[in-house]
Amino acid sequence: FLLPVLNTLFYMEFLDLKNCSPRLAALSRVNYWLPLLLLPSCFIAMRYAHMLATLVISYWLVLALISSIASMRSGFRPARYFVLAIVALIIPGIIILPANVGLLPDLVRNSELFTLYGGTFDAILLAFALADRIRILSNDKDQALQSIHKMLAITRTDHLTGIANRHAFDEDFTQVFVQP
Repeated sequence: FLLPVLNTLFYMEFLDLKNCSPRLAALSRVNYWLPLLLLPSCFIAMRYAHMLATLVISYWLVLALISSIASMRSGFRPARYFVLAIVALIIPGIIILPANVGLLPDLVRNSELFTLYGGTFDAILLAFALADRIRILSNDKDQALQSIHKMLAITRTDHLTGIANRHAFDEDFTQVFVQP
């Protein structure tokens, strides 16, 4: 029950869902409360807990996939890795989850291992998504610094003559003679 809560916290922030798609952000908030409300079923109604968890996880996976596709279509490049990461979780889910609610017989003998493989691929692809996001943030920072340096140069020079202006003289004078 806690996996959808934690993953939703991550993807809402990572995909910037509040700005990218407010409607999907509102639908995703269900992933915060529904699993927590159903968590006591593990202790009170154990017969139904597995089925309830399967329904909650299914809702989360579908909504995470839709949200990541929407974010990717809006131009957020790291979302392409996130789409693949969710697909890495959906593939074992498609094979394992229907058996949890009795729709199909168990197709996999060791469903925990199969789930672990999906989770491992998910983690690797999320690492790629984070690395891509860090690269984009680094490029944005470099561009902002270049813009600041250009603006500082503009404030220190006269735009007609191209030589240092009074502001530049005052700064240089203060730096050389006033500061120790």
